[in-house]
Amino acid sequence: MAEDKKSRLRQKSNGNEPKIQTELDNLTKQLDEVSALVTDKLTKSKGLFNQMSKLNDNLVAADVTLSRYESVKGQYVSDIKRLSFIVDGEVAFENIEEPLLCPVCGQPVINVESETKHVEAAQKELSRTLALLNDLEQATSSLAEEKLSLQKRYAELEKESDAIQIKLNEKLYPRLDKIKTAEKDYREQIEVVSKVKVFDDLLGKRTSKINELTDEGIP
Repeated sequence: MAEDKKSRLRQKSNGNEPKIQTELDNLTKQLDEVSALVTDKLTKSKGLFNQMSKLNDNLVAADVTLSRYESVKGQYVSDIKRLSFIVDGEVAFENIEEPLLCPVCGQPVINVESETKHVEAAQKELSRTLALLNDLEQATSSLAEEKLSLQKRYAELEKESDAIQIKLNEKLYPRLDKIKTAEKDYREQIEVVSKVKVFDDLLGKRTSKINELTDEGIP
């Protein structure tokens, strides 16, 4: 029965233990190399993810700021229309005998001198608001350009991250699995060889014992 088990074990092993061990050592080396590549790619992927996360935060902040700029611009445009109406309407209302209400403060315009002061104040406010609008438009343009730059950089990082993931999924992971499977197979072969040796030792001892008994005349 032991001889039969030994025979079955030998069938599972090619009987070349040194070669098996050499192959196993080579596979172990390959496994270490591929594992290092995988670790390196995962580290790079994590770094890219962190950069993309920060860029995304900046893009969100840019969108919020641009939205606020647009809101402020709407207020400026409304003020400019109102002030322009005051300044441009001076001539149109100068011959009206009924008291005029100031569009700025809502109070009646008592005399020409007072009306002139209101118009001058409106003119100054109009100039100031126009300057603010100009500054706002420049800031909006600058931020919009910065946003485009952030989007471009984000796209570049995303492309690089996707390339790493593709290489991991299509090359490194399959290669790693293949090496692990082969390594497992060789380790099983070495285990089989070891078991064969054990049975060889047992059979050798048994044969030796039988020979001793035979020599002593015991059938």
